[in-house]
Amino acid sequence: MGSRRWLAILRSQELGLLCGAAVVVLLAVGSFVIAATRDGASADLRTDELLPFFQNPSPWHFWLYLLLPVFGLYAVNTTLCTWDTTLDRWRKGQRSPWQHGPAVLHVAFLLALFAHLVGGIGSRLGETLVVGAEWTPLGDGRVARLGDVRPEFHPNGQLKQLTVTLDVAPEGQDVPAATVQIAFNRPLSSGWGSHMWFLAGVDEGPVVYLQPREAPGVPWALISALLLVTGAVLMGRRWL
Repeated sequence: MGSRRWLAILRSQELGLLCGAAVVVLLAVGSFVIAATRDGASADLRTDELLPFFQNPSPWHFWLYLLLPVFGLYAVNTTLCTWDTTLDRWRKGQRSPWQHGPAVLHVAFLLALFAHLVGGIGSRLGETLVVGAEWTPLGDGRVARLGDVRPEFHPNGQLKQLTVTLDVAPEGQDVPAATVQIAFNRPLSSGWGSHMWFLAGVDEGPVVYLQPREAPGVPWALISALLLVTGAVLMGRRWL
C-alpha cells in the first residue's frame, strides 16, 4: 500500500469514528478493571497519574497500554482532518471566524488530550504540610498560617463540611497577607491550578493538614475549556 493511501486512511473520518469508539470501549473496560483490582494490580493508582501503570506493569492494565496508541492515532487523525478542512475553506474564501467553529473544537480536543498526557506524567503528591499559628512554607515561594476553622455538621452530628481560613503571603517579603478560604472540595491553588493544596484534615491546636499536589495539566485543560466554549459559540451562530 502506497504512502498516499496510508495518508488518506490517517485523515479519513472513518478512522476518527473507529478511534472514538475504541476510546469509549477501552475506558469502560478500564473502569471495571480498576474497580475489580483495587486491592491488587490497581492498588498504587492515584487520580490521573500514568507512571504507576509502567512502574508496576500488569496484564490487567492492557486497556491502558492499548489506549495510549489509540489516543495517539486519534490525535493524528484529528490534526490532519482539521488541517485539511481549514485549508480547504480558506482557499474557498471562507475566512470568517464563524466558519471555523468545528476547527476550534478540534483544537480544544487536541489540547485536552495534551493536558491529560502532561497531567498523567507530571502529576504527583507532596509531603503533607501541618499549618498552624506559625508561618509555614508552602513550597512555591509563599508561606501560610491558620486563621480559623469553621465546621458544619449534619443534623445527626456527622461532619458535613470544614471551612478553613488561611493567611497567605510571599515568603520573605514585607507585604500584607491575603486571606484565603479553603474546604474539602475547594483547595488552595496557584499557577492556574498547576499547584494545589488540598485540605486533608484538622487537629487540636488547632492545626490543619494540607496535601500538596502538582498538577501541570490543569492550565492546559483550562485553555482547552476556553477554546471549547469559543468553538461552541462559533458553531452556535449557524442556528441563530
